[in-house]
Amino acid sequence: MKKAFLFLILCYSEMILAAACCGGGSSNTAVITNDDKAQFSTTLSQSQVQIDVDSQGVWSHRQTKETTKTLQLEGAMIFKDRFQAGLSVPVIERTRETQSSRGLGDSTLQMGYEYLTNWDYHPWKPRAVGYLTVVVPTGRNINEATQEGLDARGKGFWSLGVGTIFTKIHRAWDFSAQFDIHKSFEKKIQRGDESLQLTPGQGGQASLGAGYNFARWRWGFALSWIYEDPLITEGLTKDTSSAERYTTATASVAYMFKDEWGGVLSYSDQALFGDPLSTTLSKSVSLRMSYHWFR
Repeated sequence: MKKAFLFLILCYSEMILAAACCGGGSSNTAVITNDDKAQFSTTLSQSQVQIDVDSQGVWSHRQTKETTKTLQLEGAMIFKDRFQAGLSVPVIERTRETQSSRGLGDSTLQMGYEYLTNWDYHPWKPRAVGYLTVVVPTGRNINEATQEGLDARGKGFWSLGVGTIFTKIHRAWDFSAQFDIHKSFEKKIQRGDESLQLTPGQGGQASLGAGYNFARWRWGFALSWIYEDPLITEGLTKDTSSAERYTTATASVAYMFKDEWGGVLSYSDQALFGDPLSTTLSKSVSLRMSYHWFR
């Protein structure tokens, strides 16, 4: 049971990857859903844009190679028994042909509370953690980019979100579900001689995952659905973009080296499922290493 819970938290944060156009990492920060006191992880990932999808849902395959490398640092700790706090910081490098740009992506602060415990190992009741997230715009917005969008490494807006994660272990299987919604706040930027006001809307995500555990191994699969409201840009003229949506499919294999150490190798593809709109679709490979402190 303890190993299954460890595998579940090892793999969960790999479920959701951001669309390649924004250069962001996971919108879900480190959330402890097992019996750990604290955890720290580092993730190395590389993705390559394969397809552009316009506002009418028309796909066009990329002719220019564009890759994104991300180093994601995440940490979380429990305090006062059922409360927790976490932080996620990505460092991103985007490369297009011979040009590249490196810097911080959007950082995420998280505060969580385990409102549904599983101390009695109930046969069907899940464990549930609710959380609040604050996205800090340490990444540059696409409208602020100067290298033909290459130096856009995040949404670039302050954002406040609320969500929940459900987890359940049944024998050798583990299951998870996550839902959240968020609201991003407007900002003013200067682009050349023009002053622009950017007004984003709301967004959300839903994810389902499952895994099979055997000895020190875990094999898992997850689907994540992402949605973002249109962005309103006001300057000399007013422009409203299309809503953005896409689906990410992730397959992963995890191995627990010791009780405190574990690793996850994941492959994600955004072109397999769903009906994407106004986004880019990429394929990604990531390797995540985690260290856990038990209660």
